[in-house]
Amino acid sequence: MRGTNIMRILIAFEDDYCAYADALAKAIRAARPHLDVVATVGLEALQTQLTRLDTHLVISSLPNPAAEQGDEEEGKLILAWVELSVDPRLPSQFCVDSRRWESLNPSLEVLLDVVDETELLVLSSSSKRSEAC
Repeated sequence: MRGTNIMRILIAFEDDYCAYADALAKAIRAARPHLDVVATVGLEALQTQLTRLDTHLVISSLPNPAAEQGDEEEGKLILAWVELSVDPRLPSQFCVDSRRWESLNPSLEVLLDVVDETELLVLSSSSKRSEAC
């Protein structure tokens, strides 16, 4: 399915922040209507969606479980992961093509920059292998 070059974004937050996840999904869909954006709630739903979908970018209040386990599911290459802090005083963690950085209370524009950078990786993925997060 990756050959279609349609970038897929999964947005996942805990139950308490489902309205935040929905608002973020709507904002990204409005700004980038050609992308496939799915919002889900909870860690279990996140893991289910990661198994089902060929996701390129995850925006979540949760860390990447594969990175914590040092384990990547064969055939699944998540090019970018944003651990978006729900506490504006704590930094959000970004990983795009294995490049990592932090940002305190990132704006929608910062998130859209990550979306755009990831989309470029998806579009060029047929010519080179990118690194997972």
